Amino acid sequence: MLYDLIPLGDTPHGEDRGDTMARPNKIGDKTKSYNLTVSVADYNELDKFATRESDRYAVQVSVADLIRNAIKLYLEDLRIANDE
Repeated sequence: MLYDLIPLGDTPHGEDRGDTMARPNKIGDKTKSYNLTVSVADYNELDKFATRESDRYAVQVSVADLIRNAIKLYLEDLRIANDE
């Protein structure tokens, strides 16, 4: 089983936290954190889409993943519009 291959409780500092998995690093670049406030309705809708994507593709998709993807698409559109 796949879960047998993932060591549970491992953390970057070596301490054991029982049966929890460390959060995966999904961003390959340097990062900056930003606290974003959105409406509850928008968050709930994003959460539903994240759950559907997780179920559909059998990989964990978070609300943050959807927001990061939306930012990338928006930046791409801004670059294109700026070139015109």
